[in-house]
Amino acid sequence: MTQPAIASDSSYTRARRSLAPRRSSLHSAFDRIRRSTTLTSTSPLRSSLMRPRSNSVELLLFEVQDALDPNSSFVHVWHQLLLVCVLYEVAMLPYLVVFRDGSVGRGTAELVLVYVCELLFLSDVYVELHMGFYEGGDVTRDATKSRLRYVKSPRFVLDLVALVPVSLFPLKTSVSIAFFEMHKFLRVWRIPKYIAQLDDVYAKYFVVLKMFKVMVGILLLSHFLACVRFLFGYDENGDDHWLPHKPDHEQTARTKYLMSVFWSFGVMTGLFEGELPHTVAAFMFTIFVAICGFLLFTYLCAMFFMISKCESGQNEASEARINQFKHMLSFHNVPDELQHQAIEKDIQVALMKDTVAKVVIFEGCSDQFIIAVTSLLEMVSLPAFFVVFHSGERGDAMYFVNSGVLHVLVGGVKVKEERKGDFFGEMSIFLNHPRFATVVTTTYCTLYKLARFHLERILDGYPEYAQSIPKHVQAMEQRMIIRESQKDSPEARLAASGKMKTISRLLRKHVQTEKAKPPTIGWAVANATSKKEQGVQAQTADAKDDTASAKSDLSFSAVSQTSPPQDNSFTHLTDRVPEPIPRTPSPTADLIPIKIRSQTARPVEVAVALADNVPGISNKLAQNQQAGVTTVLPLPSSEESDRKSSLRMLPVMQMVAAQLNWKRDPNAPFWSMLLLHKAIDFESTKRMWWILALEINLAYFWFVIPTRLVFETLNYVNWLVAVLNLLMETLLWIDIYLNFNLSYMENSEKIWDTVWTARRYLRNKFAFDLLCALPHWAVGSEFFRLLRLLRMWRVKDHLKEVDEFLHLDNKRRLMLFGWLMIMLYHTFACLHFSISYVEGFSSSAHAWLPSSDLHLRQLNESFYIDSTNVTYAAGSSVVIEIGLNQYFRSLYYACYVITALGRPVEPASDVQFGAALVFMLIGFFITAIVVDNVQKRFTASAFEQKEFFSNRTRIQQFLLRQNAPLAIHKRVSAFLDFWWSAHRGAVIASLVEDLPTTIKSDIMKSICKPALQTLALLAGVRPVLNDLEQVLIDNAKFILYGQGEVIYRQGDFAGGLFFLLEGELCVIANGGAPRSIPQGSFIGTAVLDFDNNSPSYSERVTAISGCIVLFLSREHLQLMRVAFPALPDALEALEKRFLDPKFLKASEMTTSAMPSSRRSFAFAWLSDLVLDPDSGVIIAWEVWVFILMTFQCLLTVSTICFRMSSKANESADIIILLIEVIFMLDIA
Repeated sequence: MTQPAIASDSSYTRARRSLAPRRSSLHSAFDRIRRSTTLTSTSPLRSSLMRPRSNSVELLLFEVQDALDPNSSFVHVWHQLLLVCVLYEVAMLPYLVVFRDGSVGRGTAELVLVYVCELLFLSDVYVELHMGFYEGGDVTRDATKSRLRYVKSPRFVLDLVALVPVSLFPLKTSVSIAFFEMHKFLRVWRIPKYIAQLDDVYAKYFVVLKMFKVMVGILLLSHFLACVRFLFGYDENGDDHWLPHKPDHEQTARTKYLMSVFWSFGVMTGLFEGELPHTVAAFMFTIFVAICGFLLFTYLCAMFFMISKCESGQNEASEARINQFKHMLSFHNVPDELQHQAIEKDIQVALMKDTVAKVVIFEGCSDQFIIAVTSLLEMVSLPAFFVVFHSGERGDAMYFVNSGVLHVLVGGVKVKEERKGDFFGEMSIFLNHPRFATVVTTTYCTLYKLARFHLERILDGYPEYAQSIPKHVQAMEQRMIIRESQKDSPEARLAASGKMKTISRLLRKHVQTEKAKPPTIGWAVANATSKKEQGVQAQTADAKDDTASAKSDLSFSAVSQTSPPQDNSFTHLTDRVPEPIPRTPSPTADLIPIKIRSQTARPVEVAVALADNVPGISNKLAQNQQAGVTTVLPLPSSEESDRKSSLRMLPVMQMVAAQLNWKRDPNAPFWSMLLLHKAIDFESTKRMWWILALEINLAYFWFVIPTRLVFETLNYVNWLVAVLNLLMETLLWIDIYLNFNLSYMENSEKIWDTVWTARRYLRNKFAFDLLCALPHWAVGSEFFRLLRLLRMWRVKDHLKEVDEFLHLDNKRRLMLFGWLMIMLYHTFACLHFSISYVEGFSSSAHAWLPSSDLHLRQLNESFYIDSTNVTYAAGSSVVIEIGLNQYFRSLYYACYVITALGRPVEPASDVQFGAALVFMLIGFFITAIVVDNVQKRFTASAFEQKEFFSNRTRIQQFLLRQNAPLAIHKRVSAFLDFWWSAHRGAVIASLVEDLPTTIKSDIMKSICKPALQTLALLAGVRPVLNDLEQVLIDNAKFILYGQGEVIYRQGDFAGGLFFLLEGELCVIANGGAPRSIPQGSFIGTAVLDFDNNSPSYSERVTAISGCIVLFLSREHLQLMRVAFPALPDALEALEKRFLDPKFLKASEMTTSAMPSSRRSFAFAWLSDLVLDPDSGVIIAWEVWVFILMTFQCLLTVSTICFRMSSKANESADIIILLIEVIFMLDIA
């Protein structure tokens, strides 16, 4: 028996004691098993078959767990507390040693806190002795092992050494006693461990944690550098201006510290230059501080860039793909309407491809099949309480749920709930069976519809799936039938008999209470959904009706007992439903159609009962009328039939009513008369203009309110300012009223009921908006107007609305960011000048605060007085000029502290030092944010260009490593330039492969239009032209050639036919005269000799400019020949008829161009003047022209701005004239 370990907590002791009896019983059981086995302990077979004891079940059952869990909440909180203690000691001890000198006693508050932290570290030794640890990836919570591991580790020695309180020893020394506690820095090794735990605990707040850690790191680094800086002392002799001036009186420790921190942080961030050092140590320290600042700023920008990348995800790549697609379609002159349609389908495929691939019936299908199915989906929007289809209807489509909730009803009972990502209707569309259930929307839904017609077209192109998918669906149906038959087995009936008795007993009690209640809206909806299925059974004999009613009562009651409780709002609604009015039975009186046109869905008759008698339904119909729903209201035929059906449908009513979400109270409150008749669409253009007005209102308040509160000289009220203030404040109250009537989305349904919009706004944002709009004169303080500035928190919501309506691209976001920077400049200027109310004005003109000559004090509402007791009238030009000087001086400081551009000034007091440090820290972060946003926006706007240039660089580096000739470099560069200008570095096939077949076919026809027009000229092609075009666009391959590239040479193997789509080609046949071909013409007709297995081209073709050709291989031409057997003869005839005149024309042009040797020499001389734009001569000429342009601009400006002698003016005119002559040569 081993001595049990001492638990670190009483809970662990009690848990271990409770496990003792169970352990003894399990031990005895294992002993009996071991004694009963026939294998002895010495058997080699036993040792080979049994697992090692360390991995056995026995060890897992009896593992000791009396140590603390390293992942527990207590351990995380404890380590965070220790992290604060470590940081406090690391920061406070150098401060006490450097700035407090010998004034630190053992009773100093800062040192007392150090001793308190030491008590926590002493307690941490006990915690570490009982702390679990990881071993081999598993948590070990054995306290004995934890003690041994901790005691034998170096951590234990370091912790004991750091705990020694040397400062408490009776020592007599001239240095500060805090110096004897510097050995606490041995605990620095704990900081990375604690910070890693912070990343695990606060992973949800990743961005905030990153920002916090960077800020703490900046402050600690500035703190240590400030301590080292002050160790250099003061400027005793007055010749070393790098050191601080020696004060006339003793400075406090806080002043010394703030002065040193200002220097270290200012030099590190570049916001304060400082003086030139005079010693080697000062030089080295200043260089070290500057390098730290550079590395810190780089790390800060990288952190913001990393956060931006984490948030952006694949947005940049998606936008780049769309930009490439747009440019490619525009380059090939694809019609605009086809461009928009193609881009929308491309987005739809990207969004729904994964969802369709996860459908069970499409498992194992190829990506091309999934893309084809996804591209043919049709998006439909359906309002709430809309019947998608009825049971018994012929299925013509299946549906994928994109948003919203739908109920599947069988016999009036909800058997399933469909949500986002689900699908339904597949049985009928594949097996040609009628619908076996009714599907009703319970919220606003968006569905993707796959029609039977489109599916059959897809399966025609994929015959292998046309057989496998219906078999898979049929197997699913058989499994459902088997499950249903198992429910009717004797075993299942016997198991359910006990439940049925209980349900029937509860039903009898429920019926007595429910018979007296009137029919409710839930009864109406349930009766509507089952009207079509149960209409025939309702006309049968009473005996059968009673039997069916009893059975359905029993089953429906069982469902209702397990259904969730009803919504209180719906219960409040249904309690007011009166008794139905008895009516005379009539075969045509059951349904009263009410036709309402729908803008988002086809007209479907939704049956809702008791429309005229139930006020809640009439209100609901009014709401549906706004949304555009077609409704049919069934009414009970008689009181007797009502009594028969009410008991049967009442449990269904309860089930449906608990699920449906009624959006409008039938009894609207009295204040609803003040609301609009219909809510304002939050996605309308008027709403966007109103948001623009609100942002202008916010910008006005952010500029006017701080300016008038801080700068008294500018707080002069005239009629224009008063009118503007009144209009802007009135705008806030109008916005509050409009927000009461602003629609919103809930469960993918747009709510138009103003009562509901008003209640939602009243619960959420009304209090905040009311606080921001309260009139300041009601409180009697101008500072109360600062509450208007809190509306800045609403800007994020407004930008989200605008972004959903009008996509905010990178240029617009940069403009918004620029507006934000201007507001920050203004805010910093007001904050800077407001310090003058605490510190006063400076006597020097080069101080951190404004000088006294800008000081004006208000005597009364009409006069101001300056520092020399001169009075000025309010609103006079002098007062306004002084006020503007005050504002722009502070604005200059704001621009300097944010952009680090300008002349820095050192503060002179503790308040000024503290404010300057806060301003510089904020400015440092703002600069990093500006750098990140600018580069992020430009990177996102040119993502495809960046990727293309990176690929281009890799290609060029490869050519350099292979020592390729210069001619190869030029050819590759020409091709890449043309590829970028034509298709933005993209491949047509990869861009259009995900598009639906119809749109892809239209786009390919538009791109291949020149080639298709040539095919239309073939003789006898009219009957099969469509088939021939389809074969061409299905097998077309686009090839790009740079300028000067050889398409093929004479004698090369004829592998295919080329059609020219873009550019110019030069054809030389048998050494004859060169000729060009028009767009749409074809070359390479030697491939049409299908009897020859190795045909060769009979001409040489070169690209005069960048060209795009359509290539058809020999195999693809064979397919075209199958569709049009006379293809070779027709192409050859067209070539002779269409291209032969060009040979003659080219020949005539050649002979007429060379009538004599003189003209031949002139032609050759003129040809030599055509220079290569990439040659060194042209590059040198362009550099020379640029130099002349720069010199001419400088000379012209200097002549205009500075007076020159007449001789100098003449020389300048002559030089400018010569430069103009060179410009004329450049044009030639």
